[in-house]
Amino acid sequence: MTFDVDDHGAIRRRREVLRRFLAAGGGMIDSSPMYGRGEWLLEQLPPGLPHAERLFAATRIWTLFDAHGPRRLEARFFLKRITAHPAVTRAIPATSNPEHMDENMGSGLGRLPDVAMRRRMRDYFSRL
Repeated sequence: MTFDVDDHGAIRRRREVLRRFLAAGGGMIDSSPMYGRGEWLLEQLPPGLPHAERLFAATRIWTLFDAHGPRRLEARFFLKRITAHPAVTRAIPATSNPEHMDENMGSGLGRLPDVAMRRRMRDYFSRL
């Protein structure tokens, strides 16, 4: 989720993103002072949301940052392939769009692809 907003309409959308995140079983929010007002907003959004008591926020501090920024991988297909790799312990996609949150959380449903399926998915990516 991306929370660095001050527009009231955008704040309402972030609350909806958080509601869907919690409703889909999410609970861990990765935060950082580098996200602008994100940590402040994260304190404002949860009151009154179902499952808000499950929310856990971890603040991350970093000093190096790729000039191109992290790539957002939102589609279930991409996240499913990434999280299925044995070396991956977590995927942290960011979004400010409630529909994208549904996609992100949906990647955790169902079986993860095995080695053969991950190869087919990789081949598919290479043809894009």
